[in-house]
Amino acid sequence: MVAFQVEKLIVSDVIRYRNQSVVTISKPHKPIWTGDYIQLATGQRLKVAGVPLYDNPKSVPVGKIDIVLDAKININDVLYY
Repeated sequence: MVAFQVEKLIVSDVIRYRNQSVVTISKPHKPIWTGDYIQLATGQRLKVAGVPLYDNPKSVPVGKIDIVLDAKININDVLYY
């Protein structure tokens, strides 16, 4: 039996575009890929629609990453990965 660790990620910034949210979260210990699932504290599972890459490394604060989710996410929402 393989045990896995669930990480709690707090949303620190959100930009909404159409029906998607570009969410800034603390960088998890394992990589997040397009197609992975993130779970809200409410139990709703969301598929990661994309992980943007930036030419300027200062676009995102150190220790943070952006992910794109097909849902309306708010600042301070708790995500589990």
